[in-house]
Amino acid sequence: LGYAIVARSVLEAFLLSGLVIALFHIFITRPLLKVHAAITQTDPTRPGQWPKPTLKGHHDDELGHLVESLDHLLNAFQSGLEQRD
Repeated sequence: LGYAIVARSVLEAFLLSGLVIALFHIFITRPLLKVHAAITQTDPTRPGQWPKPTLKGHHDDELGHLVESLDHLLNAFQSGLEQRD
């Protein structure tokens, strides 16, 4: 009987851990990978035309602010390149 209780508790802990990992992946890791992919696809000669990702549900959180900041930064780089040329 004691082993059954321990086994059930361990199984519940693994299931809960799996759920937390899945949610973390969906809400944090995947959006960050989208941002990374957009940055790596950016043409260095035209940084202002980067493929800015749209992240559902992240407009007003830290990730949304990060994307907006990157957009402003890349557009500033683009302006600097245009003024140089």
